[in-house]
This record gives sequence, C-alpha cells and structure tokens, in this order.
Amino acid sequence: MMLFLETGNGLTLADTLRANGTKILVTQNANPEVNDWNEDGKKDLIVGEQFYGPPPDTGNIRVYLNVGTNSNPIFSKYFNIYSSGKPIYHYRANPRIYDLDQDGKKDLIVGQNDGRVYFYKNVGTNANPQFNGYELLRTIDNTIIDVYYGSRFHLADWKEDGDPDLIISGYYGYIIYYENATVEVEEGSSPLLDCTIWPNPIQDQLNLNIELNGSEDVSIGIYGVDGRLVSTPIRGRFAQGFHRFRIDVSNLTSGVYFIEVATEKRRVRDKILIVD
Repeated sequence: MMLFLETGNGLTLADTLRANGTKILVTQNANPEVNDWNEDGKKDLIVGEQFYGPPPDTGNIRVYLNVGTNSNPIFSKYFNIYSSGKPIYHYRANPRIYDLDQDGKKDLIVGQNDGRVYFYKNVGTNANPQFNGYELLRTIDNTIIDVYYGSRFHLADWKEDGDPDLIISGYYGYIIYYENATVEVEEGSSPLLDCTIWPNPIQDQLNLNIELNGSEDVSIGIYGVDGRLVSTPIRGRFAQGFHRFRIDVSNLTSGVYFIEVATEKRRVRDKILIVD
C-alpha cells in the first residue's frame, strides 16, 4: 500500500504505508477504503484483497485501525471483518463503507470478481459494526446488478437529490450509472391513481390511501434498498372509489425501504423510512 500526496503540482509518492512498522502488503490486488471504522475521530484503512486459494485462507477484508493521528496516521495490526461469525470472503474484494439504507449506521458494500455487488447491513453500531449475511443489490424490477466480471463501484449522490446513486464498471470497461429512483410512475394520459402515505418516518404501522377511477387489480409491495421484495401486504381486486389500508411494518428492521402501489395501468413507488 503506497501513499501519494497532492503537492499542488501533481501527485508525489510520499511513503509506503505500514502497520506495526511493517509495510502493508496484501496477497494481490489491494483495494483500499478510508473510513473512521471505530468512530474514534481518526481515519482508518479498510483493504480488500485477492487470493487464488479457497476460503477462508484470504481474499478477506482487512481493517487497519489508526492509533496515531489524522495528520500522522499509524496503523496497528489488521483484523478481518466478520459476518455471521465467519470472515467475509470475496475474491478480488472491493469494499466501500456507506450508510446505504440510511438508518444512521455505516454499512459494508462489496464488489467482487463475479461482477455483482454485495450489501452487508450493519446490525451493530457505528463504533462496533456487526454483520449478519448479505443481500445482492438489485434494480427496481428485481434484476440483480451484474457487470459480468470484476465489479468496481462508487456510491455518490450523482443527481444531488439527497439519495445515493451507484456508479459501477466491470469487465467490458463501460461506466454504468444506476439512479436511486425514489418514485417511478408509468406514463398515462390521465391520473388513474391517487395515493397518499403517512406517517413517514414510520414505526409500527403505515397508512395508505388510494382512490381508483375504476375497478382494478391492486398490488402493494415493500422493497429493500437492494431492490429485493420483502413484503406484499396487499394484493387483490378493488372497486372504484376511496380505499384506506393499514399496513403492519413492525417486523421490518429500521432503515430505508420503497413502497410500490401498482394497478393495471399505473405504478407509483416512493421512499419510506422505518424507525425503532
């Protein structure tokens, strides 16, 4: 791991990063991320790696804690990040730290050699992140995001609308942009569906009003930020007029979700926040 500093005239190699006085050297393809992992106010180093052997030998994600200062970082011996009691293993791991579900806790998102993106929700705290399995990131139509080989990505608010978007590349060299779509409405010539959701944020129950201009099949689904359908609380045929639904969400963990109301002719999707 090498450090290049911006001097005003370009980048200059400043040093080889060290941990416990020894040069930081992973097996192959070091992929670093800087983040205050343990919330002590100092930037730490998170590094993904590659290894051709089987797990759990390596291919893990390492954390080097900064025991120095921000202006003069000194890194301690690394430890691996665990999920469900085992070291997280991804071939050519590309880790990023980001509060993807916007529940106030940093999560771990990992690209790897198979071209997909893995979301590890933080079920611990910011000072002591804990993980219990992963979900694959998906589009709003539930398609797994897959760039075929070697996913390398960044999360950023590309449109400056307050939501994290995904910029990703892979084997073929293209840069692909996935917009975080908080609302999707199918085009129609007239307003066939009037929908109101409250409260938001939500604790145990949300209320949803819809008004139909005719008898239609209605489906209401709740999706995670990874695009996975987690619940379909309402599905059926409803008559023209006003309908109010009370939907229990007490079994869902806190975080950001998307609720979709779909009729035969129109679909509305909006973001909801579930809190403890």
